[in-house]
Order: sequence, then C-alpha cells, then structure tokens
Amino acid sequence: MIIENKTCSICKKSLSLDKFYLSHNGAYNFCCIPCDRKRKAVYRLENKEKIALQEHKYKNTERGYMIEVVNGIFNRHKKKNSRLKWVPDCTKQQIYEELMLYKTMVVTVSIAKSLGLMFECWGRRDEVLMKEDQRLKQIFQSIG
Repeated sequence: MIIENKTCSICKKSLSLDKFYLSHNGAYNFCCIPCDRKRKAVYRLENKEKIALQEHKYKNTERGYMIEVVNGIFNRHKKKNSRLKWVPDCTKQQIYEELMLYKTMVVTVSIAKSLGLMFECWGRRDEVLMKEDQRLKQIFQSIG
C-alpha cells in the first residue's frame, strides 16, 4: 500500500508527497516545503550570531578553508567585475585532489623532519610522495 498524501505537522494540511522534502534516509520531512522555508527563515533571523559563529568555525577548519578556496575559484566568473571572468579548465574534483596531494606531501615532509631526516624533493608531487613513502617505510621498518 503506497501512501500518496501526508499531513503537515505545522499547518495541518493533507498534501501530496511532492510537497515534502525527501530525507537522505528515505523518509519525508515532518512539515511541508512552504512551512519548512518559513521555519528556517525564522530560525535564521533569531540565531544570526550562532549561525555566524558556526560558519566562522567551519571556515577556519582545514576542510572548510579548502572548500572555500575551490568554490572561490569556480564562482569568480559569476561576479560582475569583468576582470574576474576567467573560467577554469579543470573540475572542482581535480583541484581538490591537487590540494590533497600537497597536504599529504607537507605532512610527510613534516614527519620526516621530526625524525631528523633531510632529503631532496624534486619532480611532480605524486612522484615525490611515492619516493618519500618508500623511504619512510624503509626507515620505519629499520626502527621497528
């Protein structure tokens, strides 16, 4: 038996399921889309400081910063300033992967420096990482 209508908990109207948000777990929201929009607008008005603090905390995390950088690159062309009309030739995923390669290289080099190792880093980042990983594995095996 398929339920085609649902009652909104706020306005108490019986509406079709396409008037409700579908959650990621497959359940429909407790209130209809118009009531949900009103509820969220009221929350945003009443809790401006709390929302600003949470956004600030997130943007100061590593992930938040990286997402801001990547989105900033892809949103430049949407701005009205004509000098910002450059559209990237790559995808967000490619930029994110490159940033993660750099992050991994920095972490690997910092581990090596903390162990008192010095070595040269030449070539592409992923090649350098493979060389560093092999060298670190050898060192950890000799230690342990």
